[in-house]
Amino acid sequence: MFASVHASTSEGGSHDDLLRLARDFSPRLEVIDGHTVVLDVTGLQGMWGDARAIGDAIGQAAAERGLRCRVALAATRIAAVLLVHGRADTLTVIEPGDEAVAVAALPLDLLERVAALGSTQGAATPATAGDRWATIPVRTRFGRSPAAKRYREAQRRAGRMIQVLRRWGLATLGDLAALPRDALFSRLGADGVVWQRCARGEESRPLVPAPEDRPFEAEVDLEWPIEGVEPLAFVLGRVLEPLAARLAREDAAAAVLTVRLWLVTRVWHTRTLELPAPIRDPRVLRTLLVLDLESHPPPAGIDRVGVALVPAPARVVQFSLLEQAMPSAEQLSTLLARLTALMGAGRCGAPVVVDTHRPGAFDVQPFKPLLDGAPCAPSPRSAPRGGPTPRAGASPPRRARCNSPSEDSRTPRVSRQFDSLTALRRFRIPIAARVSVDRGCPVRVSAGGGVGSRAVERCAGPWRSSGYWWEHGTPEAARRHAGRWSHDEWDVALSDSGVYRIYRDRADGGWFVAGVLD
Repeated sequence: MFASVHASTSEGGSHDDLLRLARDFSPRLEVIDGHTVVLDVTGLQGMWGDARAIGDAIGQAAAERGLRCRVALAATRIAAVLLVHGRADTLTVIEPGDEAVAVAALPLDLLERVAALGSTQGAATPATAGDRWATIPVRTRFGRSPAAKRYREAQRRAGRMIQVLRRWGLATLGDLAALPRDALFSRLGADGVVWQRCARGEESRPLVPAPEDRPFEAEVDLEWPIEGVEPLAFVLGRVLEPLAARLAREDAAAAVLTVRLWLVTRVWHTRTLELPAPIRDPRVLRTLLVLDLESHPPPAGIDRVGVALVPAPARVVQFSLLEQAMPSAEQLSTLLARLTALMGAGRCGAPVVVDTHRPGAFDVQPFKPLLDGAPCAPSPRSAPRGGPTPRAGASPPRRARCNSPSEDSRTPRVSRQFDSLTALRRFRIPIAARVSVDRGCPVRVSAGGGVGSRAVERCAGPWRSSGYWWEHGTPEAARRHAGRWSHDEWDVALSDSGVYRIYRDRADGGWFVAGVLD
């Protein structure tokens, strides 16, 4: 069910008053012109009653605002618009199925008046039809604007169509609706069929809701300048509460949050937060702003506080009876904000693999948990080596050069396989070590970090990897902290049953413990 409201702005009202009246009844509305809007009133029967009661409520609300309007209700959008323009009655209600009979007596000229609805092919698009006076003759240095050209072309086509129908002797919408459709299509094409559907009150396209022009913004001027986060938090709470209430009325949430502080030094201090998920709770929004302002405090006292929101559709969460519920977006956003304030910007997030073969290289990106619970596949760079197979893109490995026990009983035996090693836990700061080498093979490892001084029972390697040799000493390498590397890596099993990955830096000959295999 659709309700078309036509108001006369000459009676003291305005176009904004008409829009506010329409939005009080339905958030789904389409602007036809400066005097007419169409509402989707489906579902309002439970609040107001039948269609006539809804029309009476709209008329009463318009009278209270000082608007004189006509209201027409029908099952289709085009029928409601034709009736509100063609009849002088204050309230017109058409039962579903009677649209063709109701509009049959209306003059044919009404189709030309409602051509900007977009109900005919080639008419103005909904984006331009919603504000006709903003698209009519706009002239720039390059000529008329494209929107104005499209609008005038649509009006010319509508005028030509009406002239053709008049030459045929048609005077009412019923005359056009009674023509055979096949014959009309053969003479006027698809445009003629669409016009006939409009003359019968049949819908040719759905209602295109117009977005609300009012931005989600609020400001408050302070009598005295404030300093510090605690008094600012109180003011932010007062500003955010009405915005959150408006978001709730429109079933939306905040996706981007911006706070602007006008300082006593006559400059703006602006902070913008992109939320990981749309949030509506004003307490959570205030907490996020306070945590960000604690990390980036304003340099002077504050005279004015303004908050702007970018709305997004509210989240619909479906919980499972068999799986543990994920943390809410409010809890996750607050936790990430607290961690970011504690650790610093760019140091809180999720690690990701970067496009390099450098051992242990990673990057940090904003934390966004997987909602489907799919496990992440382990990275091939962290998988243990079961033999002398090199990493992809690395230099060809050297064969392990270890003596047999018959040659020297002090030299450990080399094993080509590890049976139960599944993961490598890297030390993000490799531990410096002292390694005793006999005939190219490590025989003893001494290091801190719980490694101790242990004899090597078994070893595998070496595997040589290198990279960024072409950027050695360049400013780009220094900026990226990449630099060249060239390592000989070993997997060693020590006498305390611990298995570690060690490597020798071929540039300076130093030994390091890269991680533990378990």
